[in-house]
Amino acid sequence: MTEYEKMLNNLPYNYTDEEIQARILNTYHAMRDLNRCGAWDMEEFRRCMSALLPNAHPSALVIPPFHCDHGDRITIGEGVVVNFNGVFLDGGGITIGNHTLIGPNCQLLTPDHPHDHVERREPIETGLPIRIGDDCWLGGGVTVCPGVTIGNRVIVGAGSVVTHDIPDDVVVAGNPAKIIKTTGNNGGTDKRQEMKSPVRRELFRTSRSWDGTELPDYPTGKPELVAMRYVFEPGQSLRLHHHDVINFGVVEQGELTIVSADGSEKTVRQGEAVVEMVGTVHHGENRGHEPVTLNMFYLSQKGVPLSVDDE
Repeated sequence: MTEYEKMLNNLPYNYTDEEIQARILNTYHAMRDLNRCGAWDMEEFRRCMSALLPNAHPSALVIPPFHCDHGDRITIGEGVVVNFNGVFLDGGGITIGNHTLIGPNCQLLTPDHPHDHVERREPIETGLPIRIGDDCWLGGGVTVCPGVTIGNRVIVGAGSVVTHDIPDDVVVAGNPAKIIKTTGNNGGTDKRQEMKSPVRRELFRTSRSWDGTELPDYPTGKPELVAMRYVFEPGQSLRLHHHDVINFGVVEQGELTIVSADGSEKTVRQGEAVVEMVGTVHHGENRGHEPVTLNMFYLSQKGVPLSVDDE
């Protein structure tokens, strides 16, 4: 898997890779052309905007100056307006729904860098997608952090920093942004209105493990679904082992590093999901200073062990 393919799959990637840097350079040329366009030549403006943002609806309007890394990683819906000085770091992918308004000086930031200071010295980042629903309004100076999903018809107060998912039909503000009221469908506000539904966020949908290997076909036999919770104290690690069954997990707290026998590593942080390798020797370890809580789910069958020790 190339570094660019890793980026597309929201995996850790080296952003100094030649292919990625060449794409960014091409984007900068297109961005320069858009930012030089004047309102007096709308035909030229539309041409420049389409060249930089090929996945923007023809009715969308992005007012320069505008800054991004890739351009084609941004999807913009019908009737969207992005005001002056938008900064969209889009390696992880950015999706903006229909009829959403984004005020001046807003930043949508998908790159997530390693939380360990030594790892952060390397040119590695993970792009976590940002999704904004239909009919939203982000006031001036809003920052949206990596991996955040904002629901439909959400108002985000000016200067807010959105660090977590936001449900439909609410007004949020602050740093970090918090819900201050709910909104009625008629455009007014009603503090008594209950939340309509929990935020649903698909963490992943894949047929590959975290190292890019295809998962095996399901075996025959009686299925058995098993959920396990692991708690790693600082410095603790599991023994070398492998799995003969498909499994995946979500880190509830902390930061876990998975190391395969060949030295490949993946760091999984709080709220992130990982699909384990099948048949490959590896172990998990807590290199941080806080406990790690990991919830694992095994798609097994009766009589088959969840893991096999290799030490």
